[in-house]
Amino acid sequence: MDYMVLDGHGLAYRAGHVLNLRSDSGKNTSVIFGLLNMIRSLLEEHLPKAVCICWDCEGSVAKEHFFPAYKIHRRTFDWDKPDDREKVLLAREIKKQVEDLYSIVPAFGMKQMKMEGVEADDIIGLLCDSLEGSVLVVSSDKDLLQVIKPNVSVYYPPKDLTLGISNFESIMGINHGLWLDYRCLTGDISDGIPGLKGFGDVT
Repeated sequence: MDYMVLDGHGLAYRAGHVLNLRSDSGKNTSVIFGLLNMIRSLLEEHLPKAVCICWDCEGSVAKEHFFPAYKIHRRTFDWDKPDDREKVLLAREIKKQVEDLYSIVPAFGMKQMKMEGVEADDIIGLLCDSLEGSVLVVSSDKDLLQVIKPNVSVYYPPKDLTLGISNFESIMGINHGLWLDYRCLTGDISDGIPGLKGFGDVT
């Protein structure tokens, strides 16, 4: 394995929602511990020559300009609703730990990239197009399955699956060349993008 490219915020949010770890002083360390522990396991398994963590940076200016409703449900909340309040407090805690990770990551010899107004998945897509050699993308975002090609595979943590050209159709039930069309037809609820009416996973 030549390169491992990680969706930093995606993995951070996964750790923040799954774990509940605190130091002796009461500081929440779930994201820092969870993310670094996951990376350690991946390094031991795949032995990449280089690692890069890509971070989101305050949303996507281009996507919000093109489609104003993009992730709007993540940008609005009602403080009087307990569920909304809990989500905001958790997001703030995760953001705080991610900011700590910015200074921790280089100590482990890993690179990191972020750009104002650009999401991590767009940076990852550009890296997959430009890097020569084998690339393993690590992300829980199904949108990134579109970067798969002969030298690029994607590890999907929620199901502990590594998908590539050879096994994509047998696992996902659709030819990889049609994946982007499929996602356009069905939409993406998590991003606030409606699909074509009457089209879903089953129909």
